[in-house]
Amino acid sequence: MIVQLRYVTLIVRDQDEALEWYTEKLGLEKRMDRPMGSDRWLTVGIKGQPYPEIILQKPSPEQYSAEVLGRKQRQIGENPTWVLIVDDCYKTVETLRGKG
Repeated sequence: MIVQLRYVTLIVRDQDEALEWYTEKLGLEKRMDRPMGSDRWLTVGIKGQPYPEIILQKPSPEQYSAEVLGRKQRQIGENPTWVLIVDDCYKTVETLRGKG
């Protein structure tokens, strides 16, 4: 039986750019930022909520074959739909618009 969703992976072109967007614009917090071989394990999440964490993954040739790497790179910008719960929809929209 599934009891928890722990991680969701988003494929990104640039981890630093994605980190800035998810923390500065969307208001999430950085959770982990650790070296992983020639890459890094980078996650963000909602403040005050331990799970799920969102992995901001930049695929690299060291991780994948050329075929798989190409498939992963085509996923950039094709992320799944998110449904976020907010306390005031109109205020949240205005706040996010103000942040760009």
